[in-house]
Amino acid sequence: MKTESKYCLIVTGGSVDQNLLATVYEGAYGYPVHPYVIGVDKGLEILEQLDIEPDLIIGDFDSANDGIRAKYVTSPDAVVREKCVVLNPEKDFTDTHVAVLEAAKRGFTRALLLGATGTRLDHTLGNLGLLYTCCQEGIHAEILDLHNRISLIQKEKIVRAENLYGSYISLLPFSECVKGITLKGFKYNANDLSIRKGETIGLSNELREEEGHITIGDGYLFLMETKD
Repeated sequence: MKTESKYCLIVTGGSVDQNLLATVYEGAYGYPVHPYVIGVDKGLEILEQLDIEPDLIIGDFDSANDGIRAKYVTSPDAVVREKCVVLNPEKDFTDTHVAVLEAAKRGFTRALLLGATGTRLDHTLGNLGLLYTCCQEGIHAEILDLHNRISLIQKEKIVRAENLYGSYISLLPFSECVKGITLKGFKYNANDLSIRKGETIGLSNELREEEGHITIGDGYLFLMETKD
């Protein structure tokens, strides 16, 4: 049985590319091989398709199919049922939010979220906000899909060419105003820049050296590595 590591993979109910999930589970892009997996509601369906067994199961199961509910929630196997955190559909937090809190409760300090983006823009925006919740809970989290890797940064971040997920690097403010931004090693460098919420000056930058250095005096920035 797998032991809980400091890193977990959270697969939730948005758009998940099968190949991306399969390769990430096997250690692509530098992520740990065969991590602790938290399956969230409809995200359990793609885990089942790839024969990946979740270590923790969370959801109100209002979007997962009946087969998923039968396999886990109403399973005759008590060990399987013990892995389930069954939520009331009428609740204050989303299933993904609860998954983040459960990850923090179990001592994880790194998390990768797949299925956190998709056609439901309300859920996508909510999940972007959960990156701040992760920061508050002591978890460094990233959201990954076929075209984007998104994290929330403060103070300092080094972006390395060898690990870059996409050719474009965009910085968007999460805080009302992010101050004291310095960029070195990029196509567009900056010194003591401030970006207010709603401004787009940080979009579509590019790395020009092997390492790009980002420092922030005050506030939080979304760091987005993107590709077409």
